[in-house]
Amino acid sequence: MATPTESAEQGKAPSAPAATAAASSHLTKKVQKALTLRIDSQTSRDSLKCLSGFFHENTVHSRRNLRSSIEGQNLLLHQEFVSSFSTLERQLESLDRLVVSLDSAVERAGEQLRVSRSETQASLEKAAALRKECMAIESKQEVLDKFLSRFRLSEADTQIMR
Repeated sequence: MATPTESAEQGKAPSAPAATAAASSHLTKKVQKALTLRIDSQTSRDSLKCLSGFFHENTVHSRRNLRSSIEGQNLLLHQEFVSSFSTLERQLESLDRLVVSLDSAVERAGEQLRVSRSETQASLEKAAALRKECMAIESKQEVLDKFLSRFRLSEADTQIMR
């Protein structure tokens, strides 16, 4: 069984030199990471330029409010995006209404065309039958004219017969 002093020593936090060494190691890693960053790349310059719009001074207050400033800017961008697309949405809805009205107009025109075709078809059939009948009559007229020219008495012959 452990003595009361041994139990107290096991629950203690690390000693001061060990904590300082861990913090120093952590700080060394951060410094090494910062040194390996390529700040001369275009991406890094663009990122820093973008950040400079949010982060004007290096104060505690600025660093604490950096996240809320970025989120506020993000919210403004989203609102602008939604506003821009609401205009587009209204235009698309208007276009949709126009397409629906055009579709109904095309349907009405198609129905009128079908009705006209059926009416016209009957008229065309009647006209074709009349043409056929006219041709038959013309052919009979030609036969009759030939018959009359051949068997009809001339005026002189008619005078003689009287």
